[in-house]
Amino acid sequence: MERAMRKIEDFYFGDEDNTGEQMFNTFAKKYANLFTADMKVTETENKIEHTLAYQEFQHLFESKLDELVCSEGLTVEEFFKLLQSNSKDDEDCRVFIQVLLSVSDYSSFVEMMAAYCEQNQ
Repeated sequence: MERAMRKIEDFYFGDEDNTGEQMFNTFAKKYANLFTADMKVTETENKIEHTLAYQEFQHLFESKLDELVCSEGLTVEEFFKLLQSNSKDDEDCRVFIQVLLSVSDYSSFVEMMAAYCEQNQ
């Protein structure tokens, strides 16, 4: 489990090629025309193009997460069960879970897209 966590952390926070940031920037460049720098979540909730972009983003990151976990000989289900059981006594597991949840949150996605638009106008 710890090796899988390290791989996921390296993916999310690394500076090399094929990191989460690079993946997000490539994705954001493709979909930036759907978002604005000052966009709020409430402006996107009922628009199908934002929902579809979010779903594609989730699929990209979930696929990479699956790949990283499975490369350590675990199924995704096993990995999450281990995280859950260890989170009771391990602060690192709790923080790790929060990071995973924040990446999958729709409002965080909209904020990240808005930030990308602001930085790349």
